[in-house]
Amino acid sequence: MESVNWAVHVDVASGPKLSAADTITVEAYDKVSLTLDANASNVSVDLQPGTAGQIKLLLITASAYDADVTYSADAGTTKVPLDAPLVLVGGGAVGLLQADPTTLQWDNGTADPVAIQIFVGRDATP
Repeated sequence: MESVNWAVHVDVASGPKLSAADTITVEAYDKVSLTLDANASNVSVDLQPGTAGQIKLLLITASAYDADVTYSADAGTTKVPLDAPLVLVGGGAVGLLQADPTTLQWDNGTADPVAIQIFVGRDATP
């Protein structure tokens, strides 16, 4: 078992300050680094060798965030813009992808390459 510490903090100017932090236990983790070429489409990235429901933490960061950089967990049917970092903690949150998140399909509709970092915390046994 591996312990992964996570934290998030939101600070509104002259407003509320919210934060959360915890540790999630996973059996395995994977880190994927890739660069999406300018105007790339249908780039498939394997997230895990397992089945649906095994991912417990998903973090996606990029060198640039743009509505024209999209990912899909359902083979391109639903394209979601990567306009900010994505952090999903817990099976329920990962379930919001509404598909089997074993593979993500990427498109980069911008004129520049975009470096993507993906961290997955998961169970290794079904």
